[in-house]
Amino acid sequence: MSRLLLAELALTLALAACTDYSSLASYQVPGAVTVHIVGSPETVDAYQPQVVQVRAGQRVVWVNATGDYDTVTFISPGLPSSRGIPPGGTFAVVFRHPGTYRYYSSYNSGEVGAVVVGKR
Repeated sequence: MSRLLLAELALTLALAACTDYSSLASYQVPGAVTVHIVGSPETVDAYQPQVVQVRAGQRVVWVNATGDYDTVTFISPGLPSSRGIPPGGTFAVVFRHPGTYRYYSSYNSGEVGAVVVGKR
């Protein structure tokens, strides 16, 4: 690698380490229910709120407000799970059918949540 490329990489990594993701805690998507992935002393990270209630057809958006990658991995078949959500990144799902949809983080074993979907 050239010295310039190495210097750019070092600067990018240094800036990423200094980024404050706590400002994402106020991030909201109009018309959607927002779940924040936040740091938690009990489980490394946590979903806030842990359980959300929505209407059929409504969208839920997860916002990663931590400094690490995280996931939303559904236990229920037929729902798309996220890949690694980068710090500051989002993941969204529209829930079309009533039911309770449980999910967890494939990176943090104690990080669990649920979406409860009611009728329209």
